[in-house]
Amino acid sequence: MDRETAAKPAMAAVPPGEGTGATRFPRRRTDVRVQELDGEALVYDATTADTHLLNATAYAIWQVCDGRRDTGAIATHLSATYDVSAEDAGEHVRRILEEFDERCLLESPDQEPA
Repeated sequence: MDRETAAKPAMAAVPPGEGTGATRFPRRRTDVRVQELDGEALVYDATTADTHLLNATAYAIWQVCDGRRDTGAIATHLSATYDVSAEDAGEHVRRILEEFDERCLLESPDQEPA
């Protein structure tokens, strides 16, 4: 396991207002291995030999990154699952998706589905 990658927090601090702001339909990569562990998950990327630890919130978001839900729908799901405000859920989704982008865990492009 890559200790540096595994030690990173699932939701790194990102300054408010950063990001694309565009509607996204994120899709998780299907060529990585995922092992659930007590509500969290290990994601192994064989192309980079990196292992990523997703906390429960990040894993809940990962599971619904199917390319069919936009970021608003993902935030609504998170809000209902964890009983948090829509605003807080939206911020968590934005930060975690940016973290997934940094770790190359999402497929590209993630444009609106046809």
